[in-house]
Amino acid sequence: MRNPLDWIADQILELFFALLTIGADGETKSQKRRSSLYANAQETLRFAITVGFFFVIIKTFLIQPFLVQQTSMVPTIQPYDYIIVDRFTYQFLEEPKRGEVVIFKSGPENGDRYLIKRIIGLPGEQVLVSGTETKIVNKEFPNGFILNETYVQNTDERTKKIVTLGENEYFMMGDNRPLSLDSRSSQVGPIQRENIVGRTLIRLYPFSSIDLFPGTVDVLQKNP
Repeated sequence: MRNPLDWIADQILELFFALLTIGADGETKSQKRRSSLYANAQETLRFAITVGFFFVIIKTFLIQPFLVQQTSMVPTIQPYDYIIVDRFTYQFLEEPKRGEVVIFKSGPENGDRYLIKRIIGLPGEQVLVSGTETKIVNKEFPNGFILNETYVQNTDERTKKIVTLGENEYFMMGDNRPLSLDSRSSQVGPIQRENIVGRTLIRLYPFSSIDLFPGTVDVLQKNP
């Protein structure tokens, strides 16, 4: 059975070959097809299409690299950290969890930018941000609980926000609260589930800071 990627490569090569040999007779075309140049071009194109195909599959469904260019997650994630994002888990295994550091697309109101933030509020919850205190109200805790945000070193006492999330919405905040454009802002707001690219999997650079699931905490401590 013939590899379908090879067939695609051969069709592309034939298209270019036909364009380059317009006006040539059949014998000339046959000689060119038997040449080493044609054979090398065929193998190179087959290899390129195969690599490209698997690159697209990996980037779409498995992992995707990002170079952080924001200060909104300092000190957890620094500018110019090179991050590998896990796309697979959210697509096929489980839903995003509170405390995970994720990449998401912010939407047209913010230029469809990719942002890196931490998940604070989950679908259906009410999030109340008052200065340095973040309170979550949900079915399990109808009276709410306060997040113990030990990862936040730069606080913002000016923030006051109350948001009730829809069934597919998440509330995101950066750890560097004074300099983070996140769900507290009307420019970003709650993030739809479909706009979450994935969770941070590996920090590859700088080499001195290589780690797995950088910045993510399994479960945020709760103070009922």
